[in-house]
Amino acid sequence: MITLEHPLDEASRAFLKSVEEFAQKEVAPFADEWDDDEKLPREIFTKAGKIGLMGMIAPKEFGGRGLSYVTAAFAIKELGKVFAALSMDIAAHNSLAVGQISQFGTVEQKQKYLPKLTSGEWLGAWALTEPNAGSDTGGIETRGQENGDHWQINGLKKFITSGRTADLLVVMATTGKTETGKNEISAFIMMKDQVTPVRKIHTYGMRASDTAELRFENAKAELLGARGRGAAANRRFQFWIADALASLPLRWGSRRRPLTARIPTLTNGNNSAIRSAIFRRCNGCWSIPQWNWRPRKY
Repeated sequence: MITLEHPLDEASRAFLKSVEEFAQKEVAPFADEWDDDEKLPREIFTKAGKIGLMGMIAPKEFGGRGLSYVTAAFAIKELGKVFAALSMDIAAHNSLAVGQISQFGTVEQKQKYLPKLTSGEWLGAWALTEPNAGSDTGGIETRGQENGDHWQINGLKKFITSGRTADLLVVMATTGKTETGKNEISAFIMMKDQVTPVRKIHTYGMRASDTAELRFENAKAELLGARGRGAAANRRFQFWIADALASLPLRWGSRRRPLTARIPTLTNGNNSAIRSAIFRRCNGCWSIPQWNWRPRKY
């Protein structure tokens, strides 16, 4: 069982114990097979939903567990110890698909979509990354155009976790220009039957996860929350990352280095949004330890 420094109530600890048992009973015996097949069975997500893994941070009134982000993080860690591909898919489902609908959806959208997502009946995905744009949301080229009572989406997405297998996708697209001339980014809810799968992208790790390339051709979609709030939602997720990073210097005070000297390495030199977010949150505090994205050598 996990040893926690963060105080958790008994219900959270009981949930983590159930996740540990689920991982050992339902995942560990089949992990090698799933990795060889490069595919996760759909029923594993349904089983995960029965113990609350598919709606960890969602409000209870919409079928979620209403757990803290700390508890959810430890649950993902427990799954990752047994099979990282499943852990990643469930993390994306919770934090990105369910998370964005929970935070920014209308009451009607929450009532309509969250119960099926939190129960595990549906699997959710989040489609931002494109061939020419990643976490730099402002650079995306997928476009949304209003068409009567719905929107039509056209574009290409790449490296989308659970892209071909998800029942529902939260899709980022441009919907015009802001007053400053930048791309207006909006979020959309799209059902599986509107997605044209291009291919599964084979990876060296997390092979059972469905990392996919997708195409949208006049795909019917529903605006998620308010128009133009997609970039704000993405920045919010980035600030959560920044807040987590800001706490790390306090643990590594003996390894101080100038913060700004490490940021290009940390973000691989490409993600200006996260880089600036970290700087604004961490300016004046101790440095983050020397991190990079290369695999550790043993």
